[in-house]
Amino acid sequence: MKLCIKYMTTPCCKLYVVTILETMGIIINRFIANEVFIEGNLTPEQLKSLKKALLKYSLDLTKDKNENFVEKVKFLIIEKLHSNEGKSKKIVFSIYLHDKLGLNYCRISTAFSTQEGETIEHFSIYHTIGKVKEQLDYNELTITEISNRYNYSSVGHLTYQFKHVTGMTPTDYKNRNNKK
Repeated sequence: MKLCIKYMTTPCCKLYVVTILETMGIIINRFIANEVFIEGNLTPEQLKSLKKALLKYSLDLTKDKNENFVEKVKFLIIEKLHSNEGKSKKIVFSIYLHDKLGLNYCRISTAFSTQEGETIEHFSIYHTIGKVKEQLDYNELTITEISNRYNYSSVGHLTYQFKHVTGMTPTDYKNRNNKK
């Protein structure tokens, strides 16, 4: 049986899912993106218990094929952003997603935008800015080093996107957190 998990975008989320399923005595065969393949089928009671346990970690089961497809796209985007951290090569999501999913990028993009109400580009920018905020919170890297780590063409470009998403500059964000 295949379970499609919504919001499972980090290794930590995957660990929660493994723990939940093992606690329920469910045997996991494999993971592929946001999909978990298990042995056998779940009873309605097990399914209800699983949904309840997932919700404790802000996870859920997808409701339909379209939602599952978009969750898979989100998983692939986040996975690629994480694996590309600190590398100098810029990600071209149209090529990457086409190669991973074997579908025309226009179809992928349309399905994503329809389901999420935002573009793949905006999703990746918001996620990257979230990672930049984490780096600023850790206070271990300069803004220039962070800009390089996430493949921004310049500190100015990072600052522009950061301010557009958060309403403040990276420096203001960093100073605000240092005062706390």
